[in-house]
Amino acid sequence: MKSLLYRAIKTAIGVVLAISIADFIGIGYSTTAGIICMISILDTRKQTYIVSMKRIVTALIA
Repeated sequence: MKSLLYRAIKTAIGVVLAISIADFIGIGYSTTAGIICMISILDTRKQTYIVSMKRIVTALIA
């Protein structure tokens, strides 16, 4: 139960920060940054880091 609460709080903070940063930068669809953040946060930091690096490389290639 504690782990689930921790993950929910971590996700909520990440989504708010992603939307705020995207809005500050001036990205047109800042809520998309929040959605990407939501699906990218995983159980461990290592898993999250690996997924985020793969997404950044994919975005740079595209």
